Amino acid sequence: MSLDRYRIDLALLVVSQALYLSASIGMFTFGGLVGAMLTPVPALATLPISAFAVGTALMAIPMSLLMKRWGRRRGFLVAICAGIFCGIAASTAILIGSFWLFCFATLALGCYQAGAQFYRFAAMEVVPLHYRSRAVSYVIAGGILAALFAPVYFNTANSLTEPITFLGAYMGIIVLGLVAFIPISLVRFPAPEDEVAGEGETAERPLRQILRQPVFLAAVANGCGGFALMHLVMTAAPVAIVACGFAPVTASYVIQWHILAMTVPAFVTGTLIHRFGIIPIAVAGMALYIISAGIALDGLTVTHFGAALILVGIGWNFMFTAGTTLLAESHTPAERAKVQGVNDFFVFGGSAIASLSAGSLHSWFGWDSIQYTLFVFVGIVAALTVWYAAHRKNIADIPG
Repeated sequence: MSLDRYRIDLALLVVSQALYLSASIGMFTFGGLVGAMLTPVPALATLPISAFAVGTALMAIPMSLLMKRWGRRRGFLVAICAGIFCGIAASTAILIGSFWLFCFATLALGCYQAGAQFYRFAAMEVVPLHYRSRAVSYVIAGGILAALFAPVYFNTANSLTEPITFLGAYMGIIVLGLVAFIPISLVRFPAPEDEVAGEGETAERPLRQILRQPVFLAAVANGCGGFALMHLVMTAAPVAIVACGFAPVTASYVIQWHILAMTVPAFVTGTLIHRFGIIPIAVAGMALYIISAGIALDGLTVTHFGAALILVGIGWNFMFTAGTTLLAESHTPAERAKVQGVNDFFVFGGSAIASLSAGSLHSWFGWDSIQYTLFVFVGIVAALTVWYAAHRKNIADIPG
């Protein structure tokens, strides 16, 4: 494998990740605001973001199996096409004032996200074995580019389509999708048969047996819990910020700092896990969620919103990375595709429920109710994680 070639392929995947995350940032920043603008029922304001997560959950397993059969490139191109369709449908929905068409558009963007979740796995396949951990970190860190680029891009796009509110953001998603065709078309992915050939002859276990493993349950608890709670806060935050009298541009910059907090730690989280272990880093992520809730309950200034969202971002990174690492211990190479797909189904199914709940909780009970919800579910994830740690210790203590 050419040294220069794998670095080029990795760079192209980083760019692809940045383009996808830019579209995702646009959805999280403006989806709830457009929902509030189009729906006559305030409690349904965040339904479009819930549809985004539902689309991801519904397509997680099909995307995994499609890529196993047809290869990474075709799977990614299908996902990008869904993203472009979202931009077209969402722009149309804003022009005609259709809330339900807008929800359908965001459902399609979920398909884009379902495919893009496999960028980090594709990165491990195009680089040498010794470079894989860094490759994953670099792809996740592509979010830094998105966090710096997206707010300026979407605010500029919205200004170009005034006085039609938020139209520019979704036309901007069309452009991002068209550009995303370029790097994906240039990456040299391994052929599907080559990938399967490298998996060995290990027989696949029944899915039920895999799902009953304590390590799988702990992995899903951290991945699903971290993602769902992040979606809960991130979905409600722009609506809460605007409800407090701040401009939408303020919400976009708070989300920018949140995305940076999610991605910048990727450079060191792997090292921290190697030094301190998976469980301590997962628990540290949970602690950051609790601290963020305390800050959010303390006030409603931009500083309070920003600090809380930054801590949620770091906490998500710790829990998601820990969950991903644990997931790799729960399956054999032959079981990889179905286990990754099932994991993402749980992760984004939980995220869909959380984002839908965010609108209702904020509409009926206010911003503080989001924080109290964090306390409850962080406690549940902590209990499952401690149970797994105790199980692992008991196994290790058995002589033999």
